[in-house]
Amino acid sequence: MAVGSVAGQALTTLQKCKLIPMEWADGDSFLIQAQDGASHTIRLYGADCIEWHVSDESVARRLRAQRRYFGMSEFGGGSPSVD
Repeated sequence: MAVGSVAGQALTTLQKCKLIPMEWADGDSFLIQAQDGASHTIRLYGADCIEWHVSDESVARRLRAQRRYFGMSEFGGGSPSVD
């Protein structure tokens, strides 16, 4: 290992998981229940999905930025709204 590098943990495979629907979940962050009954928040790094909920102005700004990034600024009326 090179000086200054950090080793990651070994990956764990979770089989027979069930998605637990949550209001905050979107395509890159969601909750699952593993076969042993434990729940885990899964976050897909390197992936980004448009937010499904707008709870405050910070989230609204992020949603507008995501719409511009994904080329959806003109969708639904010509302005990068959060609707």
